[in-house]
Amino acid sequence: MFADDTTVLFGTKPENEGEMIEKSLENITNICNRLSLKLNKSKTQYMTFTTNNRGRVGLEKPDLSIDSVDSTKFLGITLDKNLSWKNDLEKLHKKLSTTIYALKRIRSLTDERVTLMAYHALFDSLIRFGIVAWGMGNQKDLENILICQKKAIRIINNLNNREHCKPFFKKNKILTLISLYIYETILLTKKVPVKTRETFHNHNLRNNNNLNLKQHHLQKTNKTPIYMGSKLYNLLPQNIKSIKTVTLFEKTLKQYLVDRPYYSIQEFYDEHTFTNHRDIDIFT
Repeated sequence: MFADDTTVLFGTKPENEGEMIEKSLENITNICNRLSLKLNKSKTQYMTFTTNNRGRVGLEKPDLSIDSVDSTKFLGITLDKNLSWKNDLEKLHKKLSTTIYALKRIRSLTDERVTLMAYHALFDSLIRFGIVAWGMGNQKDLENILICQKKAIRIINNLNNREHCKPFFKKNKILTLISLYIYETILLTKKVPVKTRETFHNHNLRNNNNLNLKQHHLQKTNKTPIYMGSKLYNLLPQNIKSIKTVTLFEKTLKQYLVDRPYYSIQEFYDEHTFTNHRDIDIFT
């Protein structure tokens, strides 16, 4: 439950889908009745999350009292049934394009300092929201977001369209879209109880403080926030991983990424694979 949004999540076989949904609706309705609340079924929807549609071939959608949708807005983020984040990224791109126009107007009337403040208020706040979820979405959609961010950097610093932005990301102490994703995903991973390798043995090995990556069969698991955060964390330099204080870790990690304005996850991998060559197994 979150504010006025209540979500029920359950796993079931396709042939039992309709029965489970109606049973859940009945239980929710009974709870609402006991609390003198009324369930608005016209605003209630259900969505079937699936990595593919192979198990659903030949099955008809159940005839239910609520509508089935392929995507829906939930807490400010657009979810789709395959968790591709395409719809959400397209909507974000439109918002950022509007923000770019606002930044141009602000820069024409003020200076770099004020425009930078406007960037953090209008632009940065948009790309931070939900980035750990959609940060591994469609590559083309992510590139469009990054292009918008580069435009914002050029506006702040009065650059022409041909000038490189990386030095100005560092100058303005702004994390690129990719660096921001790395930062937020690693911090999320640090907040959940992911076990380190040393918990599985008593040997004093160099990579004992690396996070353990669970074995999995689905390719989509590679893009989940906790799994990605663990992979990225394991590639960090030892001196950062050894920091125990949360605030110091956040500050050090942010400065580390500000100094390295990445335009792709592959850039991060390439830079750290050589220095962490014995950790190559994390890519499997």
